Amino acid sequence: MSVCLVNLFALLLVSSCVLVQSGQFNSSIGQIAKTHEDKTMFESDIKVKYQDEKASAKINGELKIFENLDNDWKVNITILVAKTPLLPYSMHKDYPVMGVCDLMGSLYKNFLYAKIKDYSNAPDPSSCPLAPQNFYLKDYTLHATELEKYFPTGFYKIYGELLKDKEVKLGYMMEIVIG
Repeated sequence: MSVCLVNLFALLLVSSCVLVQSGQFNSSIGQIAKTHEDKTMFESDIKVKYQDEKASAKINGELKIFENLDNDWKVNITILVAKTPLLPYSMHKDYPVMGVCDLMGSLYKNFLYAKIKDYSNAPDPSSCPLAPQNFYLKDYTLHATELEKYFPTGFYKIYGELLKDKEVKLGYMMEIVIG
């Protein structure tokens, strides 16, 4: 569940989600896509229904974990930014790689859990390590304007990866525009 939740946190992915009015870009939610999945360890699916010209998105997802997740599993979050969708992206923030339990006790606990707990069977932040199980997220609405307090104006690509022995086992990417 961690990598899906991390991507929601990091939100906290471009040209297909840009709204242009009078030369200004409006905040919007773009693509959310799986970039990697080791099917021997995970099965995941995410569905996004955009609303209000992509100003918000209703998110539904499922994650099946087939192994215990502890601090031997690492989470890598990378955020790239561009001033316009035509310019190259550069590093905005590269979080230190964290163990799953460390992440759950910090970023997940402080920024995400309270927002999603009523829409999911998300694990309590203190319940690490995570045993094999199925998680879901149902009808969670993400509003692009909520992300404006975390990001300055720009076009963002947010990558979340779950690693075991430095090998990516599950990855997601999200695009957002902050106007």
